Amino acid sequence: MTSHDHDGQITAHGWKDGLRIASEASDHVDGLGEPGIWIQEERDYYQDRLTTNRFAVGLSRLWVEQYVSTRDAPPVMNTQPWLDNLNRNPNTPELRPLQMAEGHPDLVGRRVVIVADTIETDLRAVSPLRMTDSGDLALTVLAERDWYRWSAGDCAKQAHSSLRWQPAARVWVE
Repeated sequence: MTSHDHDGQITAHGWKDGLRIASEASDHVDGLGEPGIWIQEERDYYQDRLTTNRFAVGLSRLWVEQYVSTRDAPPVMNTQPWLDNLNRNPNTPELRPLQMAEGHPDLVGRRVVIVADTIETDLRAVSPLRMTDSGDLALTVLAERDWYRWSAGDCAKQAHSSLRWQPAARVWVE
């Protein structure tokens, strides 16, 4: 991603996630030389903040997250395992496999996906794993649009209708 400010000056070059689209695509964004779009931090997007912290990005440099099914890749013997998560080609999006919530060391605040009869996305975990009275593992999730208000501390002041328990076996972590 190459980012430009409102005056067309370059502000950043590299990868960034956790962004939301804040405009329609435009053929005339100063400094891009190609059709572009304005993006902003998801915290500002979900809190409906009026912000000037938006960035112009050329459409050729923007990838939109989507969930896909893949076959397991054949195991690769790597002598440097700390490089396993490195995207070696900056011109292609990377595949990030989901991880089971069961056994995940730190769930609070992580983006999660619920896989049941349907797939539900745009959620955050708001609790660690807990054992229910029936002995099953579960965790509390919240719609991502409510996460930022909840994490800012207004959870006691305002109940969120999207706050609910989910069996851990259905929850996958991004």
